[in-house]
Amino acid sequence: MNRTPKQVLSAVLAMAMIDVKQRKKQSEQISMGGTAMKKLGKTVALILSSLMAVTAFYGCESKSVGSGTSSVQKAMVNIYQFQVETNDEVVATAKNYMKENPNVTVTVQTVGGSSDYGSSLRAKMASGDQPEIIQLSGPSDLVEWKDSLEDLSDQSWVKDLLPSVKDDSTLNGKTVAFPYSTLDYGIIYNKQMFADAGIDMNGVDTFEKIDAAFGKLKQKIDSGAMKNKYPSLEAVMAFPAKESWVSGNHSSNIALAPELGTAMKALNAKTINFTYASELKDYIDLMVKYTKYAKNPSALNAVDYSTALDQGFATERDAAIQMGQWVVPEINKIDPTLGENLGLLPIPLKGVQEGNIVAGVGGLWVINKNSSSVNKSAAKKFLQWWWCTKDGQKEYKGDIILSGLKNPPVEPNNVISIAGEKYIASGKVTPVVFTGYPSGWPDKLSQGIQSYLSGTKTWGQVIQQAKDDWAKLRSN
Repeated sequence: MNRTPKQVLSAVLAMAMIDVKQRKKQSEQISMGGTAMKKLGKTVALILSSLMAVTAFYGCESKSVGSGTSSVQKAMVNIYQFQVETNDEVVATAKNYMKENPNVTVTVQTVGGSSDYGSSLRAKMASGDQPEIIQLSGPSDLVEWKDSLEDLSDQSWVKDLLPSVKDDSTLNGKTVAFPYSTLDYGIIYNKQMFADAGIDMNGVDTFEKIDAAFGKLKQKIDSGAMKNKYPSLEAVMAFPAKESWVSGNHSSNIALAPELGTAMKALNAKTINFTYASELKDYIDLMVKYTKYAKNPSALNAVDYSTALDQGFATERDAAIQMGQWVVPEINKIDPTLGENLGLLPIPLKGVQEGNIVAGVGGLWVINKNSSSVNKSAAKKFLQWWWCTKDGQKEYKGDIILSGLKNPPVEPNNVISIAGEKYIASGKVTPVVFTGYPSGWPDKLSQGIQSYLSGTKTWGQVIQQAKDDWAKLRSN
């Protein structure tokens, strides 16, 4: 049975009076997100810490979370999202909610992976069949959809947001989005495969060292030395150049982050110098060099997400791929053993920032203010239940999402997220700035990179066009 804040406070005060030897046992009964409180040395510290836990917990859950509201007016909550790797979890979560709330219908439509989500969302919103809950990426999306954003400043979870994610969920001084996830990405690699090749990956954290390690594995592949244990292995690197978000967003981020600094600064930048364009070329060339299409780079323009991940890296046709923690559940479904042997390398910006992964806000949930008041109310309750309770998070089990909350109901249990924590702890992080790019610009940059791969444009032409496109889009 759920306790009220007053009941929890009474329990805390009673607990403070028990014998010191019993504190640890009792404190385990009051926890945040399933993580037991640490044993405290003094009674005052115990009371203060417990009160903080109560405040944080009820900051997220003090209002109704929509559970068991069978008597409410019938409502419809349509969810529109782009993360194909979480589709099963979102659908299962919706079903769980509807069991407890039979008068609320929750539907899920997922458009992502190899599809153009931005264009699809624009068409969806123009069709008149608009969703209640929409997944966006960051500040640039918030500006584009500013006329559709419900003000969420009065929601109880707002005060429990991590300071680092507040800016990305705010527009014109109002909280308009729930930053449901942070992301971290770099070059994911098959640790066992490199070990079997006799390559020590400890300390491989620079452009030169990554190039050397990849070069050694390529020699082993070319010589046939890996054939017995890895009969499907074709190349070191998979590169889905067809996907604009891979090169246009994620790869370019490493070159533009040192110049722009933050997503908000990127959003406000009227022009870019592309100071580190040459270093971005070095990184693109590095990936191409170790794919199976190294001698025919134009073929990479046909390699999509599914081909590179599901049919490439996850099936051990490739040993590495530029991706992040979001791919772990998908890999686990294909090959759980591989899922246990994933390592994370930095994305090296040669001579500038060579040892960093990229980390920051990975996604936002917004509520469509143009929906009916009944549906908006239901959407708010569902969103709060979804991300602020253990029941709402039970389908995720910490395996996919790194929450934007100070006290998430479920702790992360993702091998890449855990690997990323080491980079974050040592300050080896490049911030996410691509969420502040002009709308449509990543597609144009990606097309330019594809032209470079096919040989129809020089790198200089690609970069000049990218700078011109940025300025033009910002002037509109």
